[in-house]
Amino acid sequence: IFYILTIMMASISSGLGASLAITIASCGIYVWLSQQTGDLSLQDPVFLLKLVFLLLTAFISSLWNKIMKERIETVKESEEREKSDIRQFYREVVSSINTGIAVIEEEGGETVTRLLNPKAQELARLNRNIVPLLRECVKEYGNPGKESHLVKKENGKYWGINLAFFEDRDKNRKGTIIVFNDITARKKMEEEMQRSERINRLGKLTLQ
Repeated sequence: IFYILTIMMASISSGLGASLAITIASCGIYVWLSQQTGDLSLQDPVFLLKLVFLLLTAFISSLWNKIMKERIETVKESEEREKSDIRQFYREVVSSINTGIAVIEEEGGETVTRLLNPKAQELARLNRNIVPLLRECVKEYGNPGKESHLVKKENGKYWGINLAFFEDRDKNRKGTIIVFNDITARKKMEEEMQRSERINRLGKLTLQ
């Protein structure tokens, strides 16, 4: 039992120095107890071999424990760096997209809107009604598991809005990812083209 306790204490110590101190102290206690009981003598080669064996076993156990801890820490640091690199990569990708990206979630009974990239923040800054419009779209077209592609007109501007709903691990709806952009220029161009086509058709009918 004394051997086992010494090896265990040495192996779980914070470092080689601490484990060596524990082992030496344990050996000293063991020698003192042996002398008190008269079981063994320092001149006994078996007793000396036991002490050496105890020292080596405790030292090797502590060294092995230290190596394993360092390997675990290295793996953890590598995983954290990898996760950090992935997060940074996604942040850079999202930031570089020239379309607004937002997330709307329910937290503590309140609706929280997060603008995830600079384009979304710019559009919200230039158009104060866009965030309420996004929330309205989520309420109106809130079908979990489905995507919605909308075109909304607000204060003379056209907005292309795509909604995608996401769930947590328990399949409960967690929130909505929204991709949106100001498509006023495109819509006006489309309307102008449609107007031109109508005029052309009327001109052809008049000539007939």
